[in-house]
Amino acid sequence: MSILWHLLPLFSALPVILTCCFPRQIRFDILVRGHEKYEEGEGMDYSENRTFFYDEIMNCTLLRGTPFGFPMEIFTNYSSGIEYTVTDECAMRVINGGFNKMCLPSNAVLQRTVRIPLSVKDVSVYRANVSDYTGVLQQEYGVIQERDSCYFLWSKTEGILNDFGLRGTFSETLTYQNIQTLSENGPVFEIPGKCHDV
Repeated sequence: MSILWHLLPLFSALPVILTCCFPRQIRFDILVRGHEKYEEGEGMDYSENRTFFYDEIMNCTLLRGTPFGFPMEIFTNYSSGIEYTVTDECAMRVINGGFNKMCLPSNAVLQRTVRIPLSVKDVSVYRANVSDYTGVLQQEYGVIQERDSCYFLWSKTEGILNDFGLRGTFSETLTYQNIQTLSENGPVFEIPGKCHDV
């Protein structure tokens, strides 16, 4: 399984200098495809569908997916500082740090502009290097810019895998689909029912 699962938006860990960002309230489906290769020679391909809700006004995110075939939701309320992970039960944890806008990194460099069939707009392809706890990640983004917002069509991340004592490399591609802006006060950002009894 991807080491990026709980970090879905690596974008949110990016520098504070903002360039082009998601709309303030948005929902999209994500098709995740990845490959991990360990120094011991073993490798693994994976794919997964996820749905992500992002609301800068309410300071909340919700990620739904099925890692390893098991349904999971991660609801993060940055205003209260609590993250709820729901599987067959609910686990809560306190999070440090505030809500981070989901933006292109400030060091993103435009590589080229492409036209996708049936698209009325050109897609700008950016590359950037972003640091995380494993080292430097190389990222590519396919973006359509509309007014002051960016709509990501895909992103690709390559980097070093250093998980549970295993070392290797990984690449992961996220394809964004069914992108919709949200209205305020959507019921999706309510504390999950299973978590009321915890």
